[in-house]
Amino acid sequence: MAEGVRKHPRIDRNIDVVWAIEARQISGRGRIVNISLSGACIKLDAAFTGDKNGVLSLICPSMPRLPTKARVQWVRRVAGVQPHVLIGIAFTLQQNETEWAKWFEANNGGPTPAQGPQFAASGGRR
Repeated sequence: MAEGVRKHPRIDRNIDVVWAIEARQISGRGRIVNISLSGACIKLDAAFTGDKNGVLSLICPSMPRLPTKARVQWVRRVAGVQPHVLIGIAFTLQQNETEWAKWFEANNGGPTPAQGPQFAASGGRR
């Protein structure tokens, strides 16, 4: 797969999530902005101090099959009236990979075909 091409399309969402970076003993709350089978974009408070390649633990009661571990792929600080941080994560799928795929498809309108090369990844934007 060429660099910059997403394997799965993202679906816009606005869902609360609790995160932690255990290695740095930091945690907080955020909002899932969009999500796919392989990852997500999460909006965090501007005070977020994590960095690229950190490993997040995730808890999301409204998405019970959400993978619980993810690696940060990119971090973007957004200035303005309400400064915040956007992070792109890739799930580190584990034993519940099949359960996550089934849950995702059942709750998001069916199977998600692989996304074509016309949608280049650009730090969380199409």
